[in-house]
Amino acid sequence: MCFIAYDAPKKIFKWSSREIMVPKGQKRFVRRNLCVGILVGLFLAGCTGSGVQMVYLHFRPTGEMPSTQATTVGIVPFQDMRSAPQIIGKRIRVDGSPETIMLGSPNTGKDITYIVTRYLEAKGVRVVDLPSWRPEPESLKDLPPGVRLAVTGRIENLDVQADSNLFRTVVRYRVRLTGYLGLPERGEVLTRSVEISPQKTTVTFDVRQVEEDLNGAIMEAIGRLFEGVLSQI
Repeated sequence: MCFIAYDAPKKIFKWSSREIMVPKGQKRFVRRNLCVGILVGLFLAGCTGSGVQMVYLHFRPTGEMPSTQATTVGIVPFQDMRSAPQIIGKRIRVDGSPETIMLGSPNTGKDITYIVTRYLEAKGVRVVDLPSWRPEPESLKDLPPGVRLAVTGRIENLDVQADSNLFRTVVRYRVRLTGYLGLPERGEVLTRSVEISPQKTTVTFDVRQVEEDLNGAIMEAIGRLFEGVLSQI
């Protein structure tokens, strides 16, 4: 038996640079199909996902100049009063299926305490940790020397609800914090509860934007807790 080898003929393609004229009706058809394709792409993008969207709490600089007042504030960690600390809400996707929105950290109280500490430091305040402090007037006499303000609080609510359809996503936030501010020189403990409930509408769901908006609402709530107080110490 013998084999005969041969070279297959090569195909040569030549491209023409001549301009192709497209009728106006066909152009409208192409544009219409392109728009439909984009909408379908957005729909499919809204339908895909892992079922969990993760966000993280962090300090957002306010851009304010710190004061030169050398004041010492003592802080006790905030307590998280929510039943499910890591779950903060859900998103309804374009196809109607739900996604859980979760916090990346298991210790929300620690995260909020850190944010409050950074907020105070940005104001030019020296912050020290208090091992314990009951937010009652009679306990103010037991504070370390030099502490002009004692701070603790509770996280009452952190909630994010998002609804997506083919054309837009509506995200609703709810942040509720309670702060206890002890003023030793006045022998007084202030109790303040602040709730922030912003709503944002976007074209598509962006979890990083949701994270930024949530942290922005938390920063606004913290600012209101201390409104008019730091100037008194």
